[in-house]
Amino acid sequence: MPQVNGMKFVDSSIAIRVWAVLALMGLILLLVVPLSGPSEGDVFGESVWNLVHIPLFSILTLLLRFLQLSAPTRWRSLAVCAFVASLLAVLSEAAQGVTGRTPSGEDLAADFGGILLGCAALLHGSGQRVVKLRMVLLLAGLGMLVPAALPLVKEVLALRAKRESFPTLIDLERPNGLWQSQGTTRLVVVESAENVGSGLEVRMASGSYEGLRYVIPKGLETKGYSGLVIETVNAGEAFELGVRFDGGGRQRRYGSFLVPKGRATLSADLATDLEGCGLVRVVLFTGEDQSARKFHLLDARLVQANR
Repeated sequence: MPQVNGMKFVDSSIAIRVWAVLALMGLILLLVVPLSGPSEGDVFGESVWNLVHIPLFSILTLLLRFLQLSAPTRWRSLAVCAFVASLLAVLSEAAQGVTGRTPSGEDLAADFGGILLGCAALLHGSGQRVVKLRMVLLLAGLGMLVPAALPLVKEVLALRAKRESFPTLIDLERPNGLWQSQGTTRLVVVESAENVGSGLEVRMASGSYEGLRYVIPKGLETKGYSGLVIETVNAGEAFELGVRFDGGGRQRRYGSFLVPKGRATLSADLATDLEGCGLVRVVLFTGEDQSARKFHLLDARLVQANR
């Protein structure tokens, strides 16, 4: 009977390790494989989604530590566990560039923060040295959360500005807090440069569908808005700038501006509402295979079609 009980214990121990390995593999796949996350342009949702890396890597660290206990003695230190978890964090971010997801420094910071917090939870003992080390790990882990949470903080502040400025889509106090870049477009705040008022300098690289987008905050009444007026200053040659209005239920309407050289006030009126759903996003973009563009966006405001 003791042998049978011993055998059951061994079988149980092996089964637990197998489940731990499977859980570890599942977590790694979750971090690498493209998943249906927030919708395109939902910066708030993307920021919250990225913070999920913190508990995921804390759990990953705990699983690695559990599996490490069955390894040779020289590999059982917590430092080795942290190193392997950090290596997985770097490799998972690198793999995202191949699998279709977007690697980011914020994700990596969240990964390291989760690893440090997991290591702090794994420390045993109440001696002064252990307490100090646990405190260092906790502070370092929380410190890594700052860059990970910064995009979310910025989006919360931008959300307030969006609500206050709507239906004007540029707030001169923080014009780059309202718009997000699309593709490799760069947005630079201009503070009343020579012959140019305050607004955004928009730098679009050559290629397909470079641009910028404005995500309208939830809870605002946007029904009836189906036109956009913008004020631009363009020092280069005239070019066509597309505008896309996104409504609920994935409805889309398209228009365009011909941006001339010099200063101009332009309007794009779709003359039709988005079937009563209201706007959720406005996107400005260049056409396919256009050359690099640079212009200043000084004003942008939504208008109703019948006005």
